Amino acid sequence: MKKNALKNTVVACTIAGIITLGGTASEAALGSKALYQGVRHNDVKELQQELKKRNFFTYGKTTTYFGNITKQAVMKFQRANGLAVDGSFGPASYKALKNGSSGSSQSKPQANTSKAGSLTYKRALTRGSRGSDVKQLQLALKKLGHYKIAVDSSFGPGTRSAVISFQRAQNIAVDGSAGPSTVRTINNVLSGKTAAGKPSATPNRNDSGSRTSINIMNTAKKYIGHRYVFGGSSPSGFDCSGFTQYVYRQNGISIPRATTSQANAGSRLSKSQLQPGDLLIFSNTYKAGPSHAGIYIGSGQFVHSANPRKGVRIDSINSSYYSSKFSYGRRVY
Repeated sequence: MKKNALKNTVVACTIAGIITLGGTASEAALGSKALYQGVRHNDVKELQQELKKRNFFTYGKTTTYFGNITKQAVMKFQRANGLAVDGSFGPASYKALKNGSSGSSQSKPQANTSKAGSLTYKRALTRGSRGSDVKQLQLALKKLGHYKIAVDSSFGPGTRSAVISFQRAQNIAVDGSAGPSTVRTINNVLSGKTAAGKPSATPNRNDSGSRTSINIMNTAKKYIGHRYVFGGSSPSGFDCSGFTQYVYRQNGISIPRATTSQANAGSRLSKSQLQPGDLLIFSNTYKAGPSHAGIYIGSGQFVHSANPRKGVRIDSINSSYYSSKFSYGRRVY
């Protein structure tokens, strides 16, 4: 009898917790597990319903299956809320959904700055710092592609890694803290200047080459969110070298299909010589030697078809992983 009474008490408390935590039972259930393509669960239907309210899920009816339509809706929601765009509905996406998004026309979060595109320096920010200025820093680093996790106003390991990534990309002192020099450099980069505050140099190509670089970057970015398919070389699915070959071909530039062959295309470049539109070669990723390729888009960032889990996305060439795998660039036009 005591065991049954205890069991009934636990069940009652659990139900009460579901009702009181997060507002409704469906909300609590929806945030209880990660959802991704291929999953079948009632939570998927609830997710679709929530995204439908916000105009991200536009398919006629909701189902319990997480297919490509749901993935695309999640990606639209993630882009609108400044989240990492991977098409999977995890804790960060759930938090943004609960905080509220009025619709797909909502713009990405912007820093609360003193003037457009700049941070206000109040104090040196280091690990353990908390406050609105930390949030401003995180938003600025997210805009520049260095901060990949949820904005939370707390300077933790993720913020420190993002600061280090930015400092390395700009060739300034790397200490993992945001002092006056780092904040000034962030403001310079946000406004289109170099770390020294001078206007950014245009690519070292003629006018035709510069226009081609812009077209290549725009083409590459158009396919962000498309899936990775081993051996794929079309918008229905790309592997890394299939993606780079396809993007260049759309702009009238012919390069070989395989990464090992692309590694010898054009002329070789060091990291400091890279310009937007250049081909990047990485080695020793899933096999020895040249094994991965991407397209440089400036500011230490590149577009690539990363892997089956992440698909086409933007990453930093100065992240710990890609910095260790980077071999050289290739100028192919």
